[in-house]
Amino acid sequence: MKRRLVALLDKVGLLSTAVGLKRVARTGAGTARRRWRAWRTRDRFAHVAGEGRRVVTAHDWPLVTEPATTFDPLADRAANLDRVLLACARAEATHFVSRAEAPGRSRAGVVGPVRGVLETIETDASGGMVAIERQSTIAGVAPASAAMSIADELRPGDLILLFRPIALPDGALHDGLGTACELETWTTEDPDSDTLVTQAPNPVSRQMNVEGDGRLDVPEFGWLGDDWAPPFEIDVVYTWVDGTDPAWIERQREFRPVDAASDGATAERFEPFDELRYSLRSLRQHVPFVRRIFLVTDRQRPEWLLDDAGVAVVDHSEIFRPVDALPVFNSHAIESQLHHVPGLAEHYVYLNDDVFFGRNVPWTTFFTVGGLARFAESRARIPIRPLGSDPAVDHSGANAQRLLFELVGRAPSRKIKHTPHPQIRSVHEELERRIPDVYERVARSRFRSVHDISLAVLFHHRYGEATGRAIPGRYDYDYLNLSRADLPALLDQLAVRRPTTFCLNDAALPSDRRSDVRSLLQRHLAAMFPVAAPWEKHSRHG
Repeated sequence: MKRRLVALLDKVGLLSTAVGLKRVARTGAGTARRRWRAWRTRDRFAHVAGEGRRVVTAHDWPLVTEPATTFDPLADRAANLDRVLLACARAEATHFVSRAEAPGRSRAGVVGPVRGVLETIETDASGGMVAIERQSTIAGVAPASAAMSIADELRPGDLILLFRPIALPDGALHDGLGTACELETWTTEDPDSDTLVTQAPNPVSRQMNVEGDGRLDVPEFGWLGDDWAPPFEIDVVYTWVDGTDPAWIERQREFRPVDAASDGATAERFEPFDELRYSLRSLRQHVPFVRRIFLVTDRQRPEWLLDDAGVAVVDHSEIFRPVDALPVFNSHAIESQLHHVPGLAEHYVYLNDDVFFGRNVPWTTFFTVGGLARFAESRARIPIRPLGSDPAVDHSGANAQRLLFELVGRAPSRKIKHTPHPQIRSVHEELERRIPDVYERVARSRFRSVHDISLAVLFHHRYGEATGRAIPGRYDYDYLNLSRADLPALLDQLAVRRPTTFCLNDAALPSDRRSDVRSLLQRHLAAMFPVAAPWEKHSRHG
């Protein structure tokens, strides 16, 4: 067996896949036969690679794929669900749509033995892969063309996953597990019972009663099914500056006062590491429920961004009131005007370009079903009386505390983490009516100042909390300071852990390290987010 496999690997140019070969050699006879069957599939379809397809190795298995230049998670999720439902129908298996626990996935339930469904998947020639998920861990994988090979390995409570790895033009592979369709099995407790039960982890119910002849239509769980889509529109607003733009540098030099806060006026603060490209990739891959994406800039545009392709560029002049405050170089001033973006939804998420999404994010991370904003509260405390030498952000927090106490009679002491910030437009509109002088003063604060207030972050969240429109939320979040000496190891750990959201902050990075850190960071981000978004001019992967 091993000699035949080596010969086949050599024939198709995959003899170097030594790890996979060793795994095959260590497996038992049954597993080896199943894998040999898959390798024969590769040999059978190898000729198709010359017709725009190619044969890749996914999860140690050969797979025929069509290279993709981009990835649409919603379309892929829907296609996986449709394929499972079609297989259930063709196998004449009673089935229904349920709700997946993992954000980004779909789920279907099948009543009775699942072998007929696997046989149908195996023969439909649509490609992709199947896997067994046991207690949130992948316990077995096979090409869909060999789906029956996992049937004997199934245990009660296992989920069957159907997914489609996507090959990218540069050879990278997107595994597709994040948008898989989960198939759970249901059985009757006894032949005379109308009660169906499942041992699979199910966020809806583990048992249900079936009346009459026990037939279930696909929409049966419709009202309990898909909660991946929010009940209201959610937009995303990025703020971005290209600190290498000569025109922008000249404007900053012309208006910079001698006493500008040092942490807000340095050119390095606005020097891009191409973070925006990868932040947007992570958003598209892991937060696909967003309606519109707005990019707020000062007469700038990323050179790689296409027109009318999903990201709307909004100039400061379109949102600033008063417009004669421009130009501004202060993030506190810019974020105080974001709720004026034309066409902005009532619920939106404000992002800086150094914030990323490492895995699928449910909309309930940011908002409750009733529309309340969920913010990320920090353990760090706001200094009551910051010293003149303290960072402008500490003064901003203390200023916000005092104003909050005047408006609502309370002054929370904790800071807010540097995460995505859920916003409610009407909260800002109400505040702008109550304290118009504050909004105008902050808007006119051209550079960071000890007199600033972070109206879109700390003030919005705490005022919303005091008036019943915001609550502290739970964020799976990492913050990484790029000035750390052990940065390479930390980036490796980040790629493995993949928190839901993370920030890569360069505020304390010395100038003499910026070039090396830029190269290191771009390599890691390209590996974490290799799939180009449709709004990128160049089909760049990495």
